[in-house]
Amino acid sequence: MAKIFIKRKEAIRLLIRTRSTIPDGGRVPPTDSDNAKVAALDRLLLDVRAGRTDEFRLDEDGPRIVITN
Repeated sequence: MAKIFIKRKEAIRLLIRTRSTIPDGGRVPPTDSDNAKVAALDRLLLDVRAGRTDEFRLDEDGPRIVITN
């Protein structure tokens, strides 16, 4: 399994950028799965910001993101 090592600020930017790609209002109505993704990303973002999470994956098959300081 591949690992990507990034700083906490970069991880926060990555999560915000990923969240902005999920439709959660506006012209494209969100689906239930979109709402679940937004909720999961919001929680992960809070955990990363608070320092409670040091590793995560955005996709099941994607690389593991490891946060370094």
